[in-house]
Amino acid sequence: MRERRWGLRSRMDRKFFNVFMLGLAFMLLFTAFQTSSIIEKTVLESIRAEDPSFTADGYVSLAIIYAAFSVANWIAPSVISVVSPKWTMVIGASPYVVFIGSFLRPTTWLVYLMSALLGIGAALLWTGQGTYLTMNSDEDNMVRDSGIFWAMMQTSLLFGNLLVFFEFEGQKTIGLETRTTVFSALLAVAILGYLVFCVLRSYQPNRPGNTSSDDPEVLHTAGAVSSQIVRGPKEALVASAKLFVTMDMALLSVTFLYSGVEMSFFSGVYSAAIGFTDQLGADAARYIGISGMLIGAGEITEIYYMGQHLVEAVPVCVTACRNVN
Repeated sequence: MRERRWGLRSRMDRKFFNVFMLGLAFMLLFTAFQTSSIIEKTVLESIRAEDPSFTADGYVSLAIIYAAFSVANWIAPSVISVVSPKWTMVIGASPYVVFIGSFLRPTTWLVYLMSALLGIGAALLWTGQGTYLTMNSDEDNMVRDSGIFWAMMQTSLLFGNLLVFFEFEGQKTIGLETRTTVFSALLAVAILGYLVFCVLRSYQPNRPGNTSSDDPEVLHTAGAVSSQIVRGPKEALVASAKLFVTMDMALLSVTFLYSGVEMSFFSGVYSAAIGFTDQLGADAARYIGISGMLIGAGEITEIYYMGQHLVEAVPVCVTACRNVN
């Protein structure tokens, strides 16, 4: 009996560690990406001022990213069924690193190409994240694990924008030296995050011992997750289509639409508007960093205070997602 309890506790500790490492990987990668997306419009306008042949626009880049993101979400479950959630995230994280690196030697075609590839990568990354988080959680700890993941991930808005705050001081136009310093630092952080994705523990549905527990919840979770991962690409696509036409998904689409508009505002329009406000003086671009940090602080605070309201909602959502066939 004691050995059985110890084995269950050991599995829970491993799963919690997996969630922590997942949060760490996203925190590092999105420290680089979210900072880049917030300052992209301002930085690209500075490059256009220096080089008239450069015509890339930050708003167009962000539009390409999320258009590709929307379309590629349809194929992401099929990719997971072939290469597993971990390696789907590894593949999806790759364009993020290259996208950030492209700002060191920007060209119009490269910015737009990497925006499209990043959108595809984002679909793989976030679909893999949802699957990986679900298979390392159950109805009893999903709220805790989701809160830990999102709190860690949203701290990315604090660290990257702190760098912007110091580096953009007194710069109405962001010069080459400052751009090189900022994006070199962000690229290094993105690479570190990518490496964390590479060392995440892989999930192996058929590995002996995965379902060694007699606990019904453990057996249910392992069986449900295994069936979702081992099904073929075609079955995964059909399951996604079936989920899309349900009433629950139709109702959720309203909130998804709102969150998309809200995200495009704070990550693209609002930050750029701050940087282009002449009344803020020579430090206008610097205030983008303050805005980003305050947004991050608000996100983290929301996670803390709203967590108690998710206690009943999240288990229902998890059970529904696991039962979609």
